Amino acid sequence: MWLHIISDATIALAYYSIPVLLIYFISKRKDIPFNGVFLLFGAFILACGSGHLMDIWTLWHPDYWIAGGLKAFTAIISIYTAFALIYLIPQALALPSPAQLEAINSALKSEIGERKKTEEALLRISKAVESVSDAIGIADITGQPIYHNPAFINLFGYTIDQLNAASGPVAVYKDPAAAYRVFSTIKRGQSWRGELIMQSSTGQTMEIELRADAIKDLSGNIIALVGIHTDITERKQAEAQLKQQTIELEQTLKELQTTQSKLIQSEKMSSLGQLVAGVAHEINNPVTFISGNLTHANNYTRELLNLLHLYRLNYPNPVVEIQQEIQALDLDFLIEDLPKLLSSMEVGAERIGQIVASLRTFSRLDEAQLKAVDIHQGIDSTLMILEHRFKTRTNHPEIQIIKDYGNLPLVDCYAGQLNQVFLNILTNALDTLEDSLIQGKFTHNHPQIIISTQQLIDKQIVIRIIDNGPGISEQVKQKLFDPFFTTKAVGKGTGLGLSISYQIITERHGGSLQCVSSPNQGAEFIIEIPVEQSNK
Repeated sequence: MWLHIISDATIALAYYSIPVLLIYFISKRKDIPFNGVFLLFGAFILACGSGHLMDIWTLWHPDYWIAGGLKAFTAIISIYTAFALIYLIPQALALPSPAQLEAINSALKSEIGERKKTEEALLRISKAVESVSDAIGIADITGQPIYHNPAFINLFGYTIDQLNAASGPVAVYKDPAAAYRVFSTIKRGQSWRGELIMQSSTGQTMEIELRADAIKDLSGNIIALVGIHTDITERKQAEAQLKQQTIELEQTLKELQTTQSKLIQSEKMSSLGQLVAGVAHEINNPVTFISGNLTHANNYTRELLNLLHLYRLNYPNPVVEIQQEIQALDLDFLIEDLPKLLSSMEVGAERIGQIVASLRTFSRLDEAQLKAVDIHQGIDSTLMILEHRFKTRTNHPEIQIIKDYGNLPLVDCYAGQLNQVFLNILTNALDTLEDSLIQGKFTHNHPQIIISTQQLIDKQIVIRIIDNGPGISEQVKQKLFDPFFTTKAVGKGTGLGLSISYQIITERHGGSLQCVSSPNQGAEFIIEIPVEQSNK
């Protein structure tokens, strides 16, 4: 009997200690799965221990109904626990093994390490974003700001709350339509790059190079929008200043070139005028002497011939010696030819006088001031100087000059300078025609220059100088009046003639000079100047 008592008491004590330990374990490890089954086990073991104590009680007190009820309770708890185990066994079997737990633990450690690295990288990026001079703003997919770095606040003067209160990121755009274009672009997943006019919270405008992109998750869905703004106001101002300085330098260079060309051409024309005037003066003196003496020579010759005629009438039969001399001299031919010879000498002297007058007219050194002159006289004097270039030569036929002069009044002009324009244009026309003849570009082989003048109804005159040469291309025509531009070979042209001519016509005479030409259609230079100058 005591063996049963001791055995049941020991078993009951052991059973009672197990629930206590299970409850302690559960209270300390609340993360352990299936906590309920541990409580069922505790209740089942507690009921079993109570059954052993009831066995000791029934040795002296036969309370079998109580013992049976306790066993029935134990049976119910055990069945419930068994069903709970049947339900939980598959889940328990699915729990990882220690090896699996170790692998999972290792993977977790690796993931934790990567996460730390990522966190460190994000920290570095965060510090860089915080310290960068560019303004960086991030907005959610609806466009509401969610982050600004300090540079953004310094540049625009908005915190996140202030910008949200001021209609969002659109507030920093000077043109709201530009903001909508940027946002619609990046909401489509595209990048936006460009320059825009932005404004701060105080209304100050600035120029901000903007780079905007969409932030996407791993699935490619757009979750946020980011914009990086770089203030380029100072750079733009510097560029504008540099551009202005470049324009000013180019203008200064152009003025220097113009001044240089004026000085060169002025010196050239001054030297040419002095040379022409000097030559004309030096020629004029002996020509005047010759012309004056030719008059006397004509008179003396007529008198001598008249005397000779009287001798022949009164002495028809001279001595033999005189008759021989008359035959040797061919006296009849001499009497007939001598007046013709003197007459041709008079024509030559007159021609030289005309040339001298043309040289003086062309140089116009005594007419440097504004004066009313005959334009046709200036053109004719220029043609006289160039006459040797019109005539037939070995390499090419004669260049025909066609004058179509209208009825012009006297025109206020600087005659010497205007003659210089005629000389430059006519010289270029002659050069073009001669080169075309030498190179065989003429199909008709009839080179000509037409000079036409006409008075317009608005007190203007027009002078047209037209050649039938190969014409001028559009590219060359655009640079035709630029200083130092020339299509001639090195050493043959300075590139100043037409530039100076343009200045003389437009600046000195308030007129216009233009060229109408196209390839294979010849060239026409049109000069228009007023009849009267306003600065007279």
